[in-house]
Formats: sequence, C-alpha cells, structure tokens
Amino acid sequence: MNQRLRDILIHKTAADGTIEIENETPESVSQAPKETPTEGKASPELPTEATGETEQTKFITDAVEQMLCQQIGNELFAFYEYKAVGAWATSQGWDGFAAWGNAQACGELTHMQKILDFLVQLGCTPELPKISGIAARFDSMEKAVEGVLKRERAVTKNWRIIAKECLATFDSATLELAQWFVTEQMEEEDVAKTLLAKLAAAGTGAGILVLDGQLLAQYGG
Repeated sequence: MNQRLRDILIHKTAADGTIEIENETPESVSQAPKETPTEGKASPELPTEATGETEQTKFITDAVEQMLCQQIGNELFAFYEYKAVGAWATSQGWDGFAAWGNAQACGELTHMQKILDFLVQLGCTPELPKISGIAARFDSMEKAVEGVLKRERAVTKNWRIIAKECLATFDSATLELAQWFVTEQMEEEDVAKTLLAKLAAAGTGAGILVLDGQLLAQYGG
C-alpha cells in the first residue's frame, strides 16, 4: 500500500474512533518473494504443449554413419571382387572355383544390404561410395585367393574400429551390428585361409582339379 494513502486511512479511522492500528508490519508485502522454493526439490520448467515439430532422435554419430557408408562400399567391392574371381575361374575351366566365388559374392551383397537397411531404419540417408580398382584377371587362383584374404582382413579391422567408436559413444545399436559382422568376418577369413592352404597343397597338377571338383560339390548346388 502507498505510504501516503496508508497514513491518511490511519488518521481518518483514528479520528472516527473506530480503530487503533498497532504493530504494523515492518515490510511491505510487495517486497516479499512471491514463491518460496522447496528445499531439496527440483522444479524445472517443463513445456505443457508442443511448441513445434520435434526432431527424430539420432542414434549414431556422424562419424559412425560415415564409417558405415564406407563399409557399404567395402562390401560392394568384395561382391565385385568375388564375381571377378568367379568369372575368371570360369574362363579357366574351373567350375568349382567359379561356384565358390559366386556363392561368396552373394554373401557380400547380403552384407551390404544389411548395413544399408540399418542406416535407413535409423533415419539416415546413406551416401553410397564409388567402386573402382577391381581386377578382372589373375596370375593364378592362389594369387586371387590371397587378394581376397587380404581384403577380408582389412574389412575385419574396419569393423573393430567401428566397434571401438561405438563403445566410446555408447552406441549400443551399431555395436551389436559390428559384433555380428566381426563374427561373420571370422568365418570369411577362415574360408579363404583354408582354401589357400588347400591350393598350396594341391600344387598346379591334378591336385587342383580334385580341389575344383570338391568346391563344385560344395558350392555348385
């Protein structure tokens, strides 16, 4: 209340003899805080209504997304590489090696699609890398398989790098994907290593024809 108005009212009521005012409040109510915060209780300001469009949660970092796009390129490269090995083996009359190469190529294409579907599911728009540098001819089947094994090991290393990045960023979804691929890569490497060892034992004579027949029986169907 205004001090002047307060004095006028006090004098008026006193003159009428109707009331005496004692023990006036030393502070004006307007000077007191409007709210007293409750000790130990948080009181965040939460919106009661949607203020606009909400953004979709992004479950992976930009770095991991880029790594996965690169892995799509690696899987596509592997697909073409196995197809190239299969085509070259066919030209050499080795139907078993051709069947092995084509079967492995189908697996790589499935892997590529798995990564692509994963990114799309997370709301990403993957940028597919260009593929180049795939050999169409090889000095020998042993050299062809050596190249395949070298690439498989590089892909395994990449997935481990991705898994490490996922652990650092608490990206459990991509970590699960990376662990699945690492397990797959163990199998891919083992197949290539086993075939390379068999090629070394077969030599260049009749042994390689026997091995070709075994591969045809295993992958030809």
